[in-house]
Amino acid sequence: MGKLPRATSNPVKITIEPASTGRESSTDKSKKVMVKDPVAVLKAVLPAGWIILEVRDGAHPHYRPEGNGTEILLGLEGKEYLKQQYSAALYIMPVDYEDGGADPTNCEVQTRPPRLIATVSNAKLYLWPGPVIDNWRTMQEDLLKALLKGSE
Repeated sequence: MGKLPRATSNPVKITIEPASTGRESSTDKSKKVMVKDPVAVLKAVLPAGWIILEVRDGAHPHYRPEGNGTEILLGLEGKEYLKQQYSAALYIMPVDYEDGGADPTNCEVQTRPPRLIATVSNAKLYLWPGPVIDNWRTMQEDLLKALLKGSE
């Protein structure tokens, strides 16, 4: 498992991105901190049948500019995949990562790029929920609730 950003002892400001636009919102700010061990926290909150397939350092969200972050690939236990070998991907990127905007592909690819779901003072979180997540419709909300702690 790769190294992941560590929380600081001081609360940090966070912006939770609305699911519909995937871009920063200045109206929904609260003080939060990222948990110290995201992988352990995710293992504890994954729904039945979901597992962490792989954690990769030096990664960046697909269809977005290169960067040096951490990719956490999530999947369904026992599922045989045809193309990509996972069902969802979470990316923890440096706060200064330039992502190319809402859709840097201009809708010219078969799938949408991972969208920005949260920004804290030391990281940006991106999520690609995959094409079929019927058995985990609250994925974004559950991941944010687990990964970000602090006062509302």
